[in-house]
Amino acid sequence: MRRFLLTAMMVMAAGCGGGSPASDVEGAELAAASGAGFAVEERGADSAPYAGQPAIAQSPMAQPVMAQAGGSPARPAAAIPAGVAHLQRYDVMDSNGFEKPMPALSVLAPVGWRTVGGVNWAQNLAGCGPTAPHFNWTAVAPDGVGQVAILPQESWTGFNASSLPPTPQQNQCPNFRPTNGRDFVIAYVQRYRPNARVLDYQDKTADYADAQRQLQQLMPPMQGTEQRLWIEAGLALIAYPVNGREVREIAGTAVMFNATRMPDMMGGFFDSYFAYAMPGFAYRAESGKLDFNLAETIRKSARENPEWSQRMAEFNRKIAKINSDGARERAEINRRSNAEISAIRQETWDNQQRSNDRMNREFGEYVKGVETYDDPYNGGTVQLDNTYDKAYQLNDGTFVLSNDPSFEPYAVFGQDGVELKKTE
Repeated sequence: MRRFLLTAMMVMAAGCGGGSPASDVEGAELAAASGAGFAVEERGADSAPYAGQPAIAQSPMAQPVMAQAGGSPARPAAAIPAGVAHLQRYDVMDSNGFEKPMPALSVLAPVGWRTVGGVNWAQNLAGCGPTAPHFNWTAVAPDGVGQVAILPQESWTGFNASSLPPTPQQNQCPNFRPTNGRDFVIAYVQRYRPNARVLDYQDKTADYADAQRQLQQLMPPMQGTEQRLWIEAGLALIAYPVNGREVREIAGTAVMFNATRMPDMMGGFFDSYFAYAMPGFAYRAESGKLDFNLAETIRKSARENPEWSQRMAEFNRKIAKINSDGARERAEINRRSNAEISAIRQETWDNQQRSNDRMNREFGEYVKGVETYDDPYNGGTVQLDNTYDKAYQLNDGTFVLSNDPSFEPYAVFGQDGVELKKTE
């Protein structure tokens, strides 16, 4: 299946503090946020979540995994000047999915940050919320405040039958019926940041126009049904305290919706709904210190490991076969019992499972605005933000990006660096 969606989303914007008089710093944030397209409208922590969706606790994380860089500076590094990003490659590990641990993807983040988590295979018995497996990974700054996170994938299902009374609940899960992407994204963010105040929201659906066209090819129309398949995406600007300090964070995701309508045996209709939230992206810093260039650089650097992607594709093909075999057995039982409505609901469930299988086979990158460079230290290539004019790799294998034409790595970091060449 072609890759068509970005695993992490980011926007060049900022927010103001919530509920307190605007300081000079907050006033600057307000101006920056307005210029980036946010309306800067503060909403309370009790903003209405997505209708009927419960709070889902954040999945347990694995033990910390620290990416090591080789070598050490020849002398203590000087203070990093503005406009320079000093980054290293971190692996997001899948430690339990296969016969041996392997990196699922790599991402660049500031040197010396502590990483926690990875790919989580914990089974979600609720039937809604985080998928198995899902990403749950963070890189945390030494001060414990700055953070980059890859948030879990989620799936939700629901139905509506004209011949049956409304059903608000399905076992442990709400009967999901989509209203709009904004409500979904805000509820998604609040599940992982339950104490945050939502300051504003920016719709990013237009960024996924190409992905929308590709998505249509994955689900050909089914005879006798009306089907709609679409993508909505957005970013919430939020605020909350960390270690006694007020932070600002941009967090969001892209979600694929699938709605199907088919006639039932009573002369009415049966609607089924499915939603799949792609891995989310979040970046936070102390209020007034959000570095949006750095956030965009990190977002664009995410690159999946081809070996892990291949193993996941094989895994999902096996799961799809199990689901298909089970569906045939259930269909036979339904035919014997002549339970028409149950059979319709079963067929709808099967269709949702097939859709879910396709959407989970691979998550990919739909990345624009990057440049690919040869990586002489690690081998292969590395993708870096193209908003920087020059890219260097230091002797210890870390990366430095700069817009200063006279920038000299040794003067700042105390070690030599080679300017990277763009991959032919």
